[in-house]
Amino acid sequence: MTLFTSVTGWAAFGLTARAFANAIERRHPLSGAAGHAGAATIFGAFGYWLYGVQQRQEVELEKALALVREHKRRQLEQQQEQ
Repeated sequence: MTLFTSVTGWAAFGLTARAFANAIERRHPLSGAAGHAGAATIFGAFGYWLYGVQQRQEVELEKALALVREHKRRQLEQQQEQ
């Protein structure tokens, strides 16, 4: 997932959550522009943070997979020598 889609997706979720909260309170779903902007900003920031977490996890996963591949390669070499 790209940074743009992560941030905009979570911002859209924030807008939807705010509209739903207004609907529960029996107010017009689009009332309160400041609240909608705040929800979009907060959820967009969460999407930005989550993107960074995913990138760090991918790097760590690649390191772990490289270690497993190296171990498996050594194991196969030892079996071929015997």
